[in-house]
Amino acid sequence: DERAVARFNSSRELFRSLIREHPSFEGAREKHKVALLDVCAGTGIAASAMAKALSEEGIETKITAVDARKSDLLKIEEWLKFAGLKSVEFEIIAADAEELPDMLKGNYDVILIWGSSMPHFDPWSAAKIIAGIKELSNRDSVLLIEQRDIKSKLLLANQFRRILIEGAVEENGSAISPS
Repeated sequence: DERAVARFNSSRELFRSLIREHPSFEGAREKHKVALLDVCAGTGIAASAMAKALSEEGIETKITAVDARKSDLLKIEEWLKFAGLKSVEFEIIAADAEELPDMLKGNYDVILIWGSSMPHFDPWSAAKIIAGIKELSNRDSVLLIEQRDIKSKLLLANQFRRILIEGAVEENGSAISPS
């Protein structure tokens, strides 16, 4: 699908510029391998785009992709092949995003909620998901949410060390600017 390929490419470009330039990615830039958690992963476009961007910087990735729809998750391997990442280690988990801390043990370096998934959750569920992500994060973790209407109060209440909330970038519609 042309739109899916365009989405992959624009996400990869945004991720690559963030990895190279944004201070929040300093910890990831110092590692040889990062643990990537993609929440509400769908078919894995965002995880594959992030893994590709990281690989272009010489950083390996281990992907954990979580989504309620197992049939969508099964397509992640196709996206990794499309990205030229045939040897990336990945795990798929078909489950509710609210159950993250009960399902996973981890110290994830990069966490994605990409593709405007947040509107699927009421405020209590969204808060539970963000709190669960915090439990799976480390001091230098980066959380990227593609959602324009998420309230900073929800994020700030979880005491992330750094938060970048900006308007959309006109060129690619992203929720975070690469500057």
